[in-house]
Amino acid sequence: MSLNSAKDLEAQISEVLETECQVLLTADFEKLPSLTVRKEELIAKLEAESEHREPSFAAQLHAKANRNARLYEATLNGLQIAIERLADVQSSFGKMTTYDDQGALNTTSLDSPSVSIKA
Repeated sequence: MSLNSAKDLEAQISEVLETECQVLLTADFEKLPSLTVRKEELIAKLEAESEHREPSFAAQLHAKANRNARLYEATLNGLQIAIERLADVQSSFGKMTTYDDQGALNTTSLDSPSVSIKA
């Protein structure tokens, strides 16, 4: 592989990693599968050649890949928190929780005939 081809490959990998970063930051998740395929193709090409690689490129690639890994982790954590919150909200539909004069928690179904709502 020529020096120009190696530089082009480095630029393509860097661009894919930057795009991946923006996709994660903007929650544009439908773009992730095609980016993953492209990233895997470029990494395979990179692994096949090593003679014209800039020494500093490996450090830059590592830093960008680590940044994106942290973004993936944060994204997954955020999605898990959202899923849990939605479950909490859904489980509260149709019931009302109050405290009695003794401080005990009371949960009443709003579908119950014993509940009347007055204006």
